[in-house]
Amino acid sequence: METPKRRLKEAQRWVLREVLNAVPPHPDVHGFRRGRSARTAAEPHVGHAVLLRLDLEDFFASVGFPSVYGVFRGMGYNRAVALAMARLCTVEAPRAVLQELPPSLENRMARGRQAMRLRARHLPTGAPTSPALANLAALRLDIRLKAAAAKAGATYTRYADDLAFSGGPEFDATAGAGLVRQIAADAGFRVNDRKTRVARKGARQMVAGVVVNERTSMPRGRYDNLKAALHNCQKHGPLAQANGDLPAFRAWLVGSVAAAQAIDPVRGGKLAARLALVDWSR
Repeated sequence: METPKRRLKEAQRWVLREVLNAVPPHPDVHGFRRGRSARTAAEPHVGHAVLLRLDLEDFFASVGFPSVYGVFRGMGYNRAVALAMARLCTVEAPRAVLQELPPSLENRMARGRQAMRLRARHLPTGAPTSPALANLAALRLDIRLKAAAAKAGATYTRYADDLAFSGGPEFDATAGAGLVRQIAADAGFRVNDRKTRVARKGARQMVAGVVVNERTSMPRGRYDNLKAALHNCQKHGPLAQANGDLPAFRAWLVGSVAAAQAIDPVRGGKLAARLALVDWSR
């Protein structure tokens, strides 16, 4: 919907490469960073008694033009340059796009909030610069959440819009959730309450799709699904599994197995061994 056209994307890639990549986000941010991953976001939470997870609503769209301009000004650029780069990296959704918003959002109020964010200049989904700018624009949020977590004796990480806090039995996740909502609102973000989760030791604890109860591991269901797909490829051939698009299916399967290895080298290694046996000519 908002993916920039080729020439604009090339200009944004230059801004990312020559400007934004030189400025690191908060140390506890793991999404959209080289050398960081879902696994590194999950590892600090392994073995903790209580895990609190929250999700930021419309993460990219919540970062408006003033915040993006502020990021460039904070790097030392003068007003004219900062304005030009902020315009290059933000977009307003046209009315036709707003009218096509899916009606399946949980309620009218959420749909209205999304439309309001998209109507103003904001970071577009699909732009090369949006992830880095979103991380930099959220610096004040990360600083305050880190401080609040430390005061509560908890550990904090953020993976894109996924916020995670964990601590010992004394960590009050309910009070923590209320404080996170307030801090997020002060920073221009909104917590999606439907996705707020508290998991204690006896339940499955997950951060950024990674299980963290005793070690970082992939969810059993995801492992079983990939194992079944690879088994069917070996038995019936990948063409029968691809729904008519073998290149896309192969890319998905290879990427999924690579992600599994990054999260869980033992189980992921078993999947990679099966993948190596697939005959892609069948």
